[in-house]
Amino acid sequence: MNYLVLTTIVCLSLGSMSAASPDLEILVPDSRVCVNHGHVMIVGKTEATIVDIILDAASYASIPVIDSFFHKQVEFGYGLHEIKIIPVYSGISTSITDTATIEVIYAPKVNFEFKTLYPDYWFHIRELDPVCLDCHDVNYADLDKVEGTESCLSCHVSLRDNFIKHTKGEDETCFLCHDLGADLVAVIDEQTESKNPCFKCHQDKIKSFDQEYVHGPVAGGSCLICHASHGSDNEHLLNLPEDMLCFECHSDVEKQVKALVVHQPFIEGKCGECHDPHSTNNEWILKVKSEAVCLSCHDPEGDLKEHEHPFAVKPKRKLQNHLELTSDGRLECLTCHNAHSSDQTHMVKSDSNLICLGCHMDLL
Repeated sequence: MNYLVLTTIVCLSLGSMSAASPDLEILVPDSRVCVNHGHVMIVGKTEATIVDIILDAASYASIPVIDSFFHKQVEFGYGLHEIKIIPVYSGISTSITDTATIEVIYAPKVNFEFKTLYPDYWFHIRELDPVCLDCHDVNYADLDKVEGTESCLSCHVSLRDNFIKHTKGEDETCFLCHDLGADLVAVIDEQTESKNPCFKCHQDKIKSFDQEYVHGPVAGGSCLICHASHGSDNEHLLNLPEDMLCFECHSDVEKQVKALVVHQPFIEGKCGECHDPHSTNNEWILKVKSEAVCLSCHDPEGDLKEHEHPFAVKPKRKLQNHLELTSDGRLECLTCHNAHSSDQTHMVKSDSNLICLGCHMDLL
């Protein structure tokens, strides 16, 4: 998972901030905001005909000004970003004093002390800005009754095609999960066991996630750490391909790919071949018990037939070193082998001498 490097913030030139100019008013957002999604909506007012948007010193977009107003959704990746808004009059950009600058932090977590400088950003709010009411006759009672997606898609056009991948059809609406409140998450039926909006449709999943070993994001009800709610090109609506997604959090495991001998499913990024991403009753959220995972590919009557060392039996001698055994005290594959990779032949654990001597002290 990516986190903001705090020294980057410390080095900011705080005096450079400007959210408005004599002929440029930024209505949304504030001059410094932090987000937990990769975009902000910019809404402003100017007498210019066009507005240029510069993202991190590179040209991002030129948008028309209609009836003195403009709006644009700006997208970006993790980190700290600078967005400049420059009015353009008859093809001529204004001087630097007529620009507005917005600083945006996009990170899963921002340290508390920076929240005063970078407050949370919300575009949809219940408290209407008076400037909106100059042009719009808005009644929230009516808005709450909206069932179609037309008004949402007027700004969020890019979400439409991906959203169909989630719902498998166009008959579902934004309001299954969202309302127009500040948190944008609809309050679902109080009878539902979890208030996670995903379970509004996927109630059949709730009990299957309540097993002895639960994946961290599932335990925290954070489906969106792994899944894209509006659709994805990856299987199961994952935010990234499976191996890349797992390594976002499990960077220590990713390093094991560099070992001399690597398990084939592991190097192919097939984490789901052995692990359940949600919860199981098996340690390491394995789909089945560890010995059964190995035997699902390695047949005792096939590639293991010539295996001379006994397994699935209890040691005949008192162990001199700690060895990984099954819950009922039997030797298993993981007693001697690493599951992902090793620098030893046959993926034997790196401390192979200690493993052998755990039973065979007579070899000394």
